[in-house]
Formats: sequence, structure tokens, C-alpha cells
Amino acid sequence: MILTEMSVMKFVDEVLSANAVPGGGSVAALSGSLGASLLGMVCNITINKATRKGVEPDYEVSSALAKVSNAQRQFIGLIDSDSTAFSKVMDAFKLPKDSDEEKAARKIAIEEAYKLATKPPLAISELAFSLLETASILMVKGDKNALSDVKVAVKMLNSAVWGGVYNVEINLDGIKDDAFNAHMREMVTAITVTIDNKCCDILSLQ
Repeated sequence: MILTEMSVMKFVDEVLSANAVPGGGSVAALSGSLGASLLGMVCNITINKATRKGVEPDYEVSSALAKVSNAQRQFIGLIDSDSTAFSKVMDAFKLPKDSDEEKAARKIAIEEAYKLATKPPLAISELAFSLLETASILMVKGDKNALSDVKVAVKMLNSAVWGGVYNVEINLDGIKDDAFNAHMREMVTAITVTIDNKCCDILSLQ
């Protein structure tokens, strides 16, 4: 099942179903992709307006377009990556556990699957967070008629950040490796301590 090849209606129906995937991680990636796309739209509107006036487009806005376009493609890939990773966790839980050897192998497989499942949501959070600086630039230099779109993008990116964080944290609950957990929680905390204030600061710009 390739999520990114589904229609919007099919995707949201899959989320609505009783299946564990696609879940919050894939939805967070979709949120990030929409936030990046909105920022790209504002860049294009701003650049096109300058071009029509015979003015050289602002360098920062042009650079922002390249950045958000690349990020949008990464988010699209993470929609499927997150669901694929968590599917491997569910597969690990289905491994046989009749003998002591099978139980030990199953335990290791579950731990490793959970570790792998933390990577896509962390990537979603980090990528979404990295685009907030671009949003702040567009709040100042973007077309004034499109600032509402920048604000919506900020909210979508905020959701992507927290959606990724929540999915990292719940996967860490299934991991016994203290060093791995400590490292991952440190990376998550580096994002969460500033995300909401940063978004508020951006939304107040104009």
C-alpha cells in the first residue's frame, strides 16, 4: 500500500479505519508537506509579482522556494516511511514465541523495530522545525495578500513538529536501551523547548 499514490479521499478513509497505519506519523508528514507547499505558493506569488513589475525577485524569497520545494518532497517520502516503519513493529510482535529461543529473538526484533520506527517521526519534526525560519522570512518579504497562507503554513508545521515528537515518544516507551532513549529524548527536547514560542513569534511578524 503506497499512501502517496492514493486520492485524498482514500487516504483520509484509511486514516479513519481501524488499521494502525497510516497513523499520526504519516498524518504529521502530510501536515508538513502541506505547510511546505503553502510556503512555496507564497514564494511563487511573490516572485511572479516582482517579475511582472520588471523587478529582480528577492534573493531570500527565491532561495526559500528551492528549500521548501525540496522539503515538500522529503515530507511526501516520510508519509510512507513512517507507516512502513511501524508496520515492521507490528510484524515483530507477530513472531513466534513458543520456545525460549523464539521469545528471545522476538524481544530483540521488537526492540530493533521500535528503534527504526523512531527515525521517520524524528525526521518529520526536524524538517518541519527547519522551515520555520523560512516562514519568518516570508512573513516579512512575502506578498502581503498571502500572509494568511504563511500563517496557516506555520500552524501546519507546528502540527508536524508535535506529531513527529509524539510518535517518537510513544515508540521510545517500547525500547529498553537507556542510552538510545536518552539520546532520542535529548534530540526531541531540543525541538520542543522552543517550537511553540518560535511559532508565536513568527505569527506576530508583519
